[in-house]
This record gives sequence, structure tokens and C-alpha cells, in this order.
Amino acid sequence: MDCKLEDFCVATFLDPRCKHFTFKYVTRWARGTLTAERAKAWAKGAWDGDWKPKPLEVDAVVVTPSIQTRKVGKPSVASFLDDSDEEEMLEPDELSADTFTSSSASDDFSKYMALPVASGDVNPSDWWRVHGAILPDLAKMARQFLAAPANTAGVERAFSACGQMHSDLRKCLSEGTIEHTLMAAMN
Repeated sequence: MDCKLEDFCVATFLDPRCKHFTFKYVTRWARGTLTAERAKAWAKGAWDGDWKPKPLEVDAVVVTPSIQTRKVGKPSVASFLDDSDEEEMLEPDELSADTFTSSSASDDFSKYMALPVASGDVNPSDWWRVHGAILPDLAKMARQFLAAPANTAGVERAFSACGQMHSDLRKCLSEGTIEHTLMAAMN
């Protein structure tokens, strides 16, 4: 499987809003192999291989995270229509203290799976900043996967290729034809 696709799936899994994402609208070449379970397996593999702390580094300490307050704008259309800001309390999900000890949950990955899915208007970087006290090692992994800059050479090449595909002579191309042409140009 394509390494980029695996990275995108791991990043989707580490987004607290999309933990159980179903991958409904994917290209035909990935449709048979791409499921939420497969994304979880890729994330678990990346966690076990590169990010999971060694047994000597794990402490059995109960962490009580602090509650942070920040001003946030209203999400999407509401922010466009209303200019007022509102205070939002950012706090970790309410679970018992023994859930966050390393003896009851084997590692950060299992703790993350025990947490509920975040609401759709939560910023993933803010969510990981707040929950970083509970899931410190997985928060490092999430920052690595979720912080991909949009101005990398691959993205710029894709925009350039799309711009060259769209012209007055080719404006009647179907969506599928453009997708296949772009995939051929990028691979």
C-alpha cells in the first residue's frame, strides 16, 4: 500500500473527531483495503514501532491535567454571520483517575481508544494540547502526523498539474477523467 495513504489514514485516526472514520469516499484503487480497522492497525503499528516508550520510561503516576480557558470564534457559518467571540472551557474528558494510570491501561494508545470521539467543532491541535498531560507520548505522535505543512513540494506540484489540466479546450472533462489524469501525473 502507498506510504502516503498510510500516513493520511494514521493522521485521520489521530484526529480526535475522526477516530472511527468510515472512509466512504475514497478512490476506487483503495476502496477494498481502506477501512477504519485498517487505519487503526496502521496507527497501532506506527505507535508500537516508533513512538511507544520503552518499559523503563513508563511511570505509574496519576496525572491530573489542568483546565484551560481560551477565547474561540464560533465554528463555520456561525463565525461568518456573528462576529462575537465566546469563552469555551477546554478540559479533558471525565474519566476516573484510575483510567489514567499506566497499570490499568497498557499505554497511551489504549487510553486514547477509551476516550470518546470529540465533537465536530473541536480544533485537533487544541484537543491534543489539553490532553497532552494524559497522553504525552501519543500527543507527540499526533503533532508529527497532524502538522503536515500545506506548502510542501508535492502539494505545490499537484496544484500546478491541476492548473495545467484546466483549459478552455478541456473544460468538459468529467470528474473521473480529471482524477485519473491527475493520479497518472503524480505517480
